[in-house]
Parts: sequence; C-alpha cells; structure tokens
Amino acid sequence: MNWRSAIPNGLTLGNLLMGCLGIIAAFNGEMLWSSYAILIAAVFDFFDGFAARMLGVSGELGKQLDSLADAVTFGVLPGMLLFHWISISLGDYYVPVTQRDPLHLAMEMVAMVVPLMAILRLAIFNIDTNQSDQFIGMPTPAMALFVRGPRNR
Repeated sequence: MNWRSAIPNGLTLGNLLMGCLGIIAAFNGEMLWSSYAILIAAVFDFFDGFAARMLGVSGELGKQLDSLADAVTFGVLPGMLLFHWISISLGDYYVPVTQRDPLHLAMEMVAMVVPLMAILRLAIFNIDTNQSDQFIGMPTPAMALFVRGPRNR
C-alpha cells in the first residue's frame, strides 16, 4: 500500500471508527450521538471514494474495506438504533432481554432485518459485475440516513 492509497483507506477507516463509536453510544443510551455518528461516517464514506478516484488508486482492497466499513456503520449501527427505539416505544428499554414479553421481543427483533439486508446488499454489490460502473438499487448509506431520520428522536 502506497501513501496515495493510504488516504482513501484512512477515510474508510474513519467511517468504520464512526460506526464502532456509534454502536458504543447506542449501547450507552446515547441515541442522539449514535445518529450523529451515521452522519459523520457518511461524510467519510463520500470522501473516501472521491479521494480514491482523484488519486487514481481505486482497487480491490479499497472496495472490500469500504463494504466492511459500510456493513458496520450503515448496517449494524442503524439496526441497533432501531432495536433501541422499538424497545423504548414498548417500554422495554430497562427490562433485561431475557425477561421481556416474547411478543415485544419479536417486534424488537424486526430491527435486525436492517443489518441482515444491508450486508446482503453489500455482498451482492461486490460480486455483481453489472454494478461496476453504475449503481442499481438503494445504496446502504442512503438507507442508514433514512433510518437515522431528519430529526432527533
């Protein structure tokens, strides 16, 4: 890896760092900070691809690293936020998971569809040769921004 590819890869790692910090924030009940992490990560995600193209260093490592970072930040993190928001709305937030009403737990687990489908979407993108020069469907970061919402929750 040369210094030119270190720049976009560093931006991608910034995206991943924001995803990890956002998950930590969500587990500490800081949903506002967690949703801000998605926004900051989206900026990193935009600029990593921009920098790679500008520096002419687009490659397989960057593509895989970007998908892995996106899986955490724009898949797992929004799923955690939704899980917490559903738990709060059902009055279960302070109830241990093992003691929750099974129906409530089933409704809360619906939030796990987000990371599962996001990661499936990213895997399909990585192997679909039709998407090498144009994107088909909703990008995973756009879905995460949709989940995050335009206002504070």
